[in-house]
Amino acid sequence: MMQRFLVDENLSPGLAEWLRILGYEAHAAREVGLKGKRDEEIISWLKAHSAVIITSDLDFGVYFYAEHFGNFGVIICRSKRQGAEAFKRILENLHTNGLLKEKDLIYSIVAATERQYRKRTFKKERTRGFTLVELLVTISIISVLASVVLTNVNSAREKARIGAGKQFYSSLDHAFGASAVGSWSFEEGSGTTIRDSSGENNSGSFVGTVISWQTSSQCGLGFGRCMFLDGADSFEIPNSPSINVGANFTVSAWVNMSTMGAFGSCGFIITKGVYPDYSYKIEICGSEASWAPSRFQAIIGMDGAQRIATDNVARTTGRWYHVAQTYDGSTIKLYVDGALSASYAYSGVPAQSTYPAVIGRYYSGGWFFNGMIDEVRIYSEALTAYQIQQMYGEGASTHRVAEKR
Repeated sequence: MMQRFLVDENLSPGLAEWLRILGYEAHAAREVGLKGKRDEEIISWLKAHSAVIITSDLDFGVYFYAEHFGNFGVIICRSKRQGAEAFKRILENLHTNGLLKEKDLIYSIVAATERQYRKRTFKKERTRGFTLVELLVTISIISVLASVVLTNVNSAREKARIGAGKQFYSSLDHAFGASAVGSWSFEEGSGTTIRDSSGENNSGSFVGTVISWQTSSQCGLGFGRCMFLDGADSFEIPNSPSINVGANFTVSAWVNMSTMGAFGSCGFIITKGVYPDYSYKIEICGSEASWAPSRFQAIIGMDGAQRIATDNVARTTGRWYHVAQTYDGSTIKLYVDGALSASYAYSGVPAQSTYPAVIGRYYSGGWFFNGMIDEVRIYSEALTAYQIQQMYGEGASTHRVAEKR
């Protein structure tokens, strides 16, 4: 029988979807009518379904669960303020280490209250107790998880930005459905081809003189590679039906600018088409560009003109930004670091072309991006604000916290 999990109402229901991605049967409390129900009713459901509950309730409720569970289990995660992405990271580690097993009594405590919780619950009688090996393994995993979650967190603000990390981006593509049509993570480390992991076979080729694969330390990341574009290099993805996304799409990337160009210049991050008929385009303009000084712009071409959403904040060099453009057939939206920065209302279908998609420059040359780039994505749907925030959160632990080292 497949292991069942119940995600308590004090956590994001998105965790249930994450567990389903990992191959488990999982339900959010609201999905099975348990939102707002008494602890006794939740216990009854858990026992009837041989399920394990995942909760951040470190008050009466969790002790009640532990006391009445018998052969069933409870996973106690950190305070809900930690965020759903951090819980996904914890669950992935438990899954990898084989601790999400049917009818095992599981205690995964990653919280300042760990000592208090162990004192109050580990001494309670259970129909099945820990063996010494199980206890040692669990304590070992707890210490590993604690170090993963807390390492390199230097302020309360940065703690809030902790996400699941770059290694979950491929799973995010699946979580967002079948809409990922281009997914480039720059992990190859050699050669002149960037592999598309979306399943659409939209691999890209280097155009330039010297390719600059970056190690994790060069990128400033805890793990994983990125690409450095020196203002003269770029990548081309051949035209295909899948990257001609029509009137509903999302384009995104992580970028770290070295320079932002001089007067009259913007660096193209990703684009498809030629002026003014762009299917999609994200750019960063130079500090002397009067129309968008040191700002990102999200652009489509429609009815013979560019339709532009311009960033409302001047950006700086030497730090990572997550930038995303969405279009739903009526409004262009520009998101920076998970927050809506600008929008522009214009209905229709953006210009479609047979040109390749280009990362790092204008199709026919010039308007080069200068800096590091990572995790470029194209989706064939306009992702929601929540999904954009989730995407930002997933990469924040590597691209943002890295700057605090």
